[in-house]
Amino acid sequence: MTEVESSARPTRRRASRAAGPAGGEAATTAVSVDSAAEPVKRRPTPVGAPRRRRAHRTLVVLIALVVGLVGITTLAVCLG
Repeated sequence: MTEVESSARPTRRRASRAAGPAGGEAATTAVSVDSAAEPVKRRPTPVGAPRRRRAHRTLVVLIALVVGLVGITTLAVCLG
């Protein structure tokens, strides 16, 4: 059971002549091109620090009060 499998794609052959028009010389065409408009020059904006995310004020105040009360209570018990 030895069979020779053919490849999926046939091999590429070289062209017998160069690609291009069939005539002797290529036709020449003249095309006029308008000049492009001058781009508007802008000054680059200065790069600063990225915006910071604002803290949740209520949570910050609540945590500060709790830490303060715990600190005062701890000092009162230790010194009392």
